Order: sequence, then structure tokens, then C-alpha cells
Amino acid sequence: MEELLRQARAAPPPRRLDPLRAWFAAQEPAAYVEKVFALAGIRYAVMTNIPFSAEEAHHCLGFGSGLGLGSGLQG
Repeated sequence: MEELLRQARAAPPPRRLDPLRAWFAAQEPAAYVEKVFALAGIRYAVMTNIPFSAEEAHHCLGFGSGLGLGSGLQG
């Protein structure tokens, strides 16, 4: 058993997510959101969080905002 553990640590498994990450990184965010909405048959989505940055907010076009329960619980 110790030998198997040593071998597993010496040779980590291949990174199988790298091709998927590369594909998603190559997508235009606005076009990808439109495609997902079309495939899902929806026109908009409601988010309960507030974007942290202008860059993040830029990608939220087509999303409505709603009052989340968490915001009502804060002091």
C-alpha cells in the first residue's frame, strides 16, 4: 500500500480539464451567454448578487438583479 501511495504522489494524473478550460477561454462571453440562453429557452436570468467590479458587471448584461435574502440579513 505504501508503494502505491508513493507512486501516486510521484506521477500525478494528467490534467484532463485543460482542453475544456482552453475552449471556454476562447469564447466571447456575451455571445456564449446568448447561446446558453437560447439553448435553455430563456430571455433573462435574475442574479441575487451584486457584481464586484465593472469588468464583472459588463458580463452581466441580460441578467436582472434581485434582492437576495442574504442582503436583508446583514446588519
